[in-house]
Amino acid sequence: MTDVRHDEFAELAAAYALGALDAPERQRFEAHLVACDDCQKDVAVYVSVTAGIGASAEPAAPPAALKARAIANATARARAFERLPSRVETPLPRPTLFPWLALAASLALCVAAGAYAWMLHAELESARRVLTETSARAETQRAQLNAARGDSARSARLLDVLTASDVVRVSLVGTKGASAATGQAYWSPSRGLWFTAGGLPVLSPGRIYQLWLVLPRQAPVSAGLLAVNAQGTGTLLAPSPAAAGSSRAGGVTVAITDEPTAGSPGPTTPILLAGSAKPE
Repeated sequence: MTDVRHDEFAELAAAYALGALDAPERQRFEAHLVACDDCQKDVAVYVSVTAGIGASAEPAAPPAALKARAIANATARARAFERLPSRVETPLPRPTLFPWLALAASLALCVAAGAYAWMLHAELESARRVLTETSARAETQRAQLNAARGDSARSARLLDVLTASDVVRVSLVGTKGASAATGQAYWSPSRGLWFTAGGLPVLSPGRIYQLWLVLPRQAPVSAGLLAVNAQGTGTLLAPSPAAAGSSRAGGVTVAITDEPTAGSPGPTTPILLAGSAKPE
């Protein structure tokens, strides 16, 4: 018997057979009796014993009212006991759709969660791509801005040189070693030097062109290093060398030689491009 309260009901079996239970107890006991084989057997035994006790007693005439109640109670108990099934069948659980519905709901939830996670991942990847592209554009714009600032500063320096009151314009021509080369120089002792050349020969690795300023009664002074492209074209904007002094009196000669990449303190090869000018 699986009812944890069976012992309580087993104690009531005799009282039930004797009709000693009140209405609420009798109803509770009969509800238990329907499902309990042991209690059904006990009640059957107690009913038989009760009947035997009645048969062995000396006949006595009971009061009419008591006799009527006893007969009515016995008849009711007998009929109730006869109505009890001989064996209580435990109904098998009916198939239900709940487990399948729960499984389907779980699967749907998993699919939805997976779809949501995939959507978030896709949105995150898209946001990352947008951020990368935006960062790349910002970096490009920053580089362009820096280049523009550099160009603007360079343009301002060039304008200072070209509009200086002490500027000297020098035209350069190629010598035997670079006959196709030409150049223009604008030198201001106070503002600096602007130089541009074209048609220069492409140098060997480890070599570079070096620009010189030659002033009266002075040794050549380096004005800077000139890198050229594959067409032999190059430009140079440099401050005026301190060693060149601050006066243009007596004029100036601008020349170019082929020197090591780091430059030289003085010319070490023949002049390839040169020109001179005197102050106006």
